[in-house]
Amino acid sequence: MNTAILFELNPSAGGSFSYSFDTCVDIIKRERTKKIKLYCFHKSSIKYFKKKGIQAEYLSLSFIEKNVMRLLSFKIFRILIAKTFISFPIEHKLLKKNIKNILYPTLSKSVFFFKKINFFSTVLDLCHIYHNRNFPEISKNEFSLKEDIHRYSFKRSLKIITNSEEIRSQINTRYKFKKKNIIILPFLPKNMNNSNIKSEIIKKKYSKYKRYLFYPAHLWSHKNHKIIIDAANYIKKNNLNIYFLFSGIDKGNKTSLLNKIQHFGLKNIIFLNFIEEKEIRYLYMNCLGVIMTSYFGPTNLPPLEAWFFNKPIIYNKSFQNELGKNTCEFVNVDDYKDVARSIVKVANNRYSKTKLIKAKKKLLKINQNYRNKLNDLVNYL
Repeated sequence: MNTAILFELNPSAGGSFSYSFDTCVDIIKRERTKKIKLYCFHKSSIKYFKKKGIQAEYLSLSFIEKNVMRLLSFKIFRILIAKTFISFPIEHKLLKKNIKNILYPTLSKSVFFFKKINFFSTVLDLCHIYHNRNFPEISKNEFSLKEDIHRYSFKRSLKIITNSEEIRSQINTRYKFKKKNIIILPFLPKNMNNSNIKSEIIKKKYSKYKRYLFYPAHLWSHKNHKIIIDAANYIKKNNLNIYFLFSGIDKGNKTSLLNKIQHFGLKNIIFLNFIEEKEIRYLYMNCLGVIMTSYFGPTNLPPLEAWFFNKPIIYNKSFQNELGKNTCEFVNVDDYKDVARSIVKVANNRYSKTKLIKAKKKLLKINQNYRNKLNDLVNYL
């Protein structure tokens, strides 16, 4: 079908990069005969693909396109571009290469550059709609932008790719996109091979943190790190001697978290900022457990990665229908005492071994489902 993948993320994007990168690698390796072209907006992403033996081509935007991308932040300009037949160099380049369809691992403002090429669109969540809280990262402008991107791209989409039945139903309900044309490709932990991480440099870097809970997530407000800090303050009298390691880039929330930590006088909350894949694997392997108190879901990678390493996971109870009731230590992420009780349970090695067994079985099932759905997707491309 002459399909190209347009990969726009850079490695610092976090979970969305991991899911998108791994899916693209699997698609290209699964169906070499179709010779699916891969284009990247960031040279750093090309290096990641090269390590996997996959050649990607750098796709640069023209001066005009770069300025249009900035202007697309304004709704009036999006309406103008969407309703006109203005053509852009990026589409001309791809049409000259006989590209008829683009697979978008993540949707962005660049969808407005295309008038003739159709899409395979990926939607990882619809939390900007189906959430009743106000977060700085979901402003009115951001909400409008996401909606405009979705509505424009879905009109040009042959298929939509998402990661759960819940999100599939939400897309169908809100955008009237037929369920039969929505492919569920579940999250799956990748690049988590626990070999090759015996680096003495990494061991030395984290040697002082003998007992810790790990939260791998950028510092967005919706990730709800603050409830962990409240819980840590509540249990500090217990002398558990544990650390809380937060890895991820500041997204405007770090100052607020640091102020809270200083107010409580806590010394066991550690910010690691952005860390490389090898370090993430090392921290998973050696942690007491993983904690993720995010409001957004139901699908996230850390619970699955915790299962991969056979580690306890403290997770939002709102998402238990998606993962299974006895696979995680589910908590009310608005109740610091409930979070604290689960932290104490994990720290004192009282986490149910039955949950670990059920989680492993669930992961095997997800893995098989992913393989089957990946075959379905490749057949469409």
